[in-house]
Amino acid sequence: MSWVAWDTMTRAKKDGGLGFRDIQCFNDALLAKLSWRILESPSCLLARVLKGKYFHDQEFLQVTPPASCSHGWRGILIGRDLLKQHVGWAIGNGDKVLAWQDDWLSLSEVECPMGPIPEGECNLKVADLISMESKEWDKQRIERSFPLLLEFTPSPQNNFDVEWKKLLQAVTLPPVGMGICPLAPWILWSIWSARNQKIFQKRSFSGQETVTKAIVDAKEWLEAQTVALTSQHKKHPQVRDGFEVICRSDAAWKQEHKAAGLAWSFYQNQNERISSHNQSTTFVISSLVAEGLAIRAAMEHAISLQMRSVLFESDSLQLVTVIAEGSSFSNLHGIISDIYRLSDCFDSVSSRFCCRECLIFEDSVAKKALVDFCLNQEATGFGLS
Repeated sequence: MSWVAWDTMTRAKKDGGLGFRDIQCFNDALLAKLSWRILESPSCLLARVLKGKYFHDQEFLQVTPPASCSHGWRGILIGRDLLKQHVGWAIGNGDKVLAWQDDWLSLSEVECPMGPIPEGECNLKVADLISMESKEWDKQRIERSFPLLLEFTPSPQNNFDVEWKKLLQAVTLPPVGMGICPLAPWILWSIWSARNQKIFQKRSFSGQETVTKAIVDAKEWLEAQTVALTSQHKKHPQVRDGFEVICRSDAAWKQEHKAAGLAWSFYQNQNERISSHNQSTTFVISSLVAEGLAIRAAMEHAISLQMRSVLFESDSLQLVTVIAEGSSFSNLHGIISDIYRLSDCFDSVSSRFCCRECLIFEDSVAKKALVDFCLNQEATGFGLS
């Protein structure tokens, strides 16, 4: 008996197959047809029963399956998700269309606005972009939320050599941690590899997986250049006497909130404080990362004040060692890369360890910044998670 692959059997006869239907695709198509019926005929008995049981206070296109829902409802949502990939909104009054999440920008393609969604516009409706008096687009509101929608002019196309040189010179921003290594070649190689996998191995990778693989490959290559990188890193911390300014930094971190308060002060003649500054930040995974963020913020502030010769002090011996030796530390990779890049802006710069007793003032300022931030979050109703 000669075995034939199922993929071959499901091809059309004109393509060399047997014309069998792909059962999974056929089932998904029927589920999508059922979902379309719910969308098109919300007053039918089936739609009313399902709405009363599963999405009585939500829209069908936004509902998520609860943990206790039936297998049949999960199947309908699979068909719904298939529909969402190929349908868009035709704007009437816009009161049901989410401006940032739904596809409404084109009648011929599936397009929605791109970019980080502002915190206060998560539930922004297209109706909010339409003037209630004139029933026309509110240009001021669109200019504030979607400035590119009013006037879009494609940039002129340059030749490949020009664009390639720009990509090689571009700095890869944190938190990727590839500041001294161009990422563009690795992304192109990852795209090419994904293309070959799809054609020859029938394996498909999403855009996120493709970019993630490019970053991983680039980091592996970067870590293999140990000798070259170590020599480059060690040129930044110049241990010498006679610095014009001493900057002392500290951080306070709250594990349950994943938030941190940062503080730093500039001194002349060891104990003559020039100025003191603080800020708060979220999504901080450890106290060591918080200490790194404090030094980075202090360096950025020193550069803005045009300080040229600065000694940075911290009570985190582990952090100072990582900066001095160029060690590989996954949680600090992006921050350390930023610190090395910022070091190039100084005529002379160094970092050293100092005891906690020398940072009593900075420690109190950092803790106060953290407490004030947490209290403000709770007062405004946006508690940290």
